[in-house]
This record gives sequence, C-alpha cells and structure tokens, in this order.
Amino acid sequence: MSEDFENNENIVKVDGINYELNNDGTLSVGENVDEIGKYVKIPAEIYDKGIRRRVVKINESALSEINDVEIIEIEEGIEEIDDWAFSGGNNLRTVKLPNGIKEIKHSTFYECEKLQTVIIPDTVTKI
Repeated sequence: MSEDFENNENIVKVDGINYELNNDGTLSVGENVDEIGKYVKIPAEIYDKGIRRRVVKINESALSEINDVEIIEIEEGIEEIDDWAFSGGNNLRTVKLPNGIKEIKHSTFYECEKLQTVIIPDTVTKI
C-alpha cells in the first residue's frame, strides 16, 4: 500500500484513492480517484502520517464512473455508503459489502450495466 499525501492536509491518497479527513478524525473515501485497476479493496483503516485512522464512509459518487474496476471489496468497519457511490461503473461486475452496512442508498449502482453480483450482508435493512 503506497501513501501519497496531497498538498491539502485533509486528504491522503493511498493506492490511487483519495481519503478525506472527517472532523472526528476518521476518514471517508472521496472523489477524484486515479486509475486503480480491476480489483479494489477499500480498507477499514489506513495509516495517515503514522496515525492509524478508521475509514468509515464512502462519499457520494466517490467511486462512480471508474471504468477499469470490475470487483470492489469493502472491509468490515465501513459504516456508510452514500448515494451514487458506484454509479456509472461500466465494467463493475461484483461488489462485496461488509457486515455493518444498514442501507443501500439511492442509485448506488445506477448504470452499472455489467453488474452481476452484489454480496449483501444480513445487516442491510433498507434498499
């Protein structure tokens, strides 16, 4: 895992993904993701300047319109996936959601035309 710190003190980039620092010290997956390959694993924690931080949310449209990605696996500990998070992923085929997610929000998979499998944990109560 390679860390690359942006000029903005509130953003850390790890393996092509921007993480935004929340007010409580946790991180959220932000927009402007670089090319990241066919398989993406969103970790539940990363190290930011030597400090271990929890990743708790995938922001609105954070992983949308990323055409290279075929598989997304989200580690347990991510608590929220916002609207449109994966929309427009033209080659997205499989998404594994973690235990703890309670809701699949509006248009999360909009225009993911090749999507075949979404592994939904028992903790999801609203789609």
